Amino acid sequence: MNFKKILLFILILSVVFYLFSLLLNNSYSYLDPDLGWHFKVGEDILEKGDAPRLNHYNFTLLNESWIDHEWLMEVLMYSIYDFSYLSLHLFFVVIALLAFFIAIIPTLKEYKYRPAVFFAAALPLIFGIYISTPHLGLRPQEFALLFTSILLLIIYNYEKKVNWKYLFILPILFFVWANLHGSFILGLGLLFAWFFIKVIFFNKYFYKLFNKLKLQAGRQLETKERKIFSLFLVITIIFTLLNPYGFDLYLSLFEYSNTYYLSNIAEWLSQFSYPFKYNQLLYLTISLAMVLIFIFFEPVKKRGKLNIWSLFIYFFFLILAFKSRRHFPLFVIVNLGFFTQILLFYGQEFKKLKPPKFLFIINSFIVIIITILLSFNYFKTINWHQDPFNNFCYNYPCEAVSFMKSSDDLKDLNLYNHYGWGGYMIWMYPEKLLFIDGRMPHYPYNDISILEEYNKFKSEDEKQIEKMIDKHEIELFLLKSHFREIEFKAWENFLFGFNDENIIYRNNLIDYLNQSTSFKNIYEDKTAIIFKKIN
Repeated sequence: MNFKKILLFILILSVVFYLFSLLLNNSYSYLDPDLGWHFKVGEDILEKGDAPRLNHYNFTLLNESWIDHEWLMEVLMYSIYDFSYLSLHLFFVVIALLAFFIAIIPTLKEYKYRPAVFFAAALPLIFGIYISTPHLGLRPQEFALLFTSILLLIIYNYEKKVNWKYLFILPILFFVWANLHGSFILGLGLLFAWFFIKVIFFNKYFYKLFNKLKLQAGRQLETKERKIFSLFLVITIIFTLLNPYGFDLYLSLFEYSNTYYLSNIAEWLSQFSYPFKYNQLLYLTISLAMVLIFIFFEPVKKRGKLNIWSLFIYFFFLILAFKSRRHFPLFVIVNLGFFTQILLFYGQEFKKLKPPKFLFIINSFIVIIITILLSFNYFKTINWHQDPFNNFCYNYPCEAVSFMKSSDDLKDLNLYNHYGWGGYMIWMYPEKLLFIDGRMPHYPYNDISILEEYNKFKSEDEKQIEKMIDKHEIELFLLKSHFREIEFKAWENFLFGFNDENIIYRNNLIDYLNQSTSFKNIYEDKTAIIFKKIN
């Protein structure tokens, strides 16, 4: 092994070490609002020996049918947490790293693992993961990233060379995926999309059109291959039905047709919703600009024909990422290969300048030193703790819940709770029925969703609030005692016309309860406030 290869190996290790420390630091830095109910549901499943079928955490939806599309994930998360909280963090960090690194394998194989590929992939990989950190951590959706990466790798390998072992992997992959996370439906969609592109591209009516558009679809599937692939698609779907709910799992996913939650839950907001995630917008914009320049300004003779499958998944996930911030990591996964190939393409122009060999050595040493220093800084600032539910009391109602648990007269009262605290309370105060939690904000409730019903309490109309209190016989409120005000930057005011009138700083419900003669403030601290109905 020569010096250059040794240096490259050290460089790769330093980047992996940096990403590991970044993800571990991020994982310990916050408490996900849903973590509590994930643990509690996992504990309940292990005790009862069956996946949940009825909701018994909310009085508003008591004994309503509930399909938990990530029931096995709950068991896994609780089991690892019960063993060691550190182990749970390490587990999810490894899952995230695997997802991102598997995503780059097709490009590495395409270029025969040349050193230049690692350099080209490092930039979108590092920045993509860094910007994705708000959506990573102890979160089941990381498995959506992992399985998507694995699926795209299987498709790549099968397209390059007919090997039936890849098709045999599909049913097993989707069996596990369907029991771990509902995003398996996205994977099935990708499989059908790939097969459809293969069929339609080589159809005699469309082949000439695609050629005129300078598009290619890789290897053509023979008639026998199409039939076998179709058979495995059917087998794969059958394997997804091997879950505790059978076909009802599919039916439950249609409940997401109510899209109210998309505009009322922070991580589901579009990239065009305030407050903007400027780093994500910048990443998406740069990526889109480079792709468009590559498509429209580079001659076909120079760049070659474009792969229609690569273009499809790129723009499909780009739209998803713009539509919802939650999908940004998925776009990074899909974008890695395409982005790297474009960087390599332009890197060929740089190569023609014949840069000196010592430039590679100098740049490698600089990257290694910077990544190692940053890695140790991340490790040094990790908020090591073993009890997340008592470590983030500045964001969660630790003392307020303790107060409620110690007050016997509050135990049987109907509680209206802050949405973001539902998961925390299910774990910390499981015997208390809640109004809402983060498990199913989309769930149908009187022709609307339960989240819409929840938000009706925030009306500016006092009569509307009174009506809702009477309707649900609310006798107890647990609310945030303060709300972070949004401060607009001067250039945001200039560009977007934002001003203080655009934001409601006060909570209408708290104002109503403070003025009401029917409710009394019985507890308040810097995080939470409790109102009780006066008999």
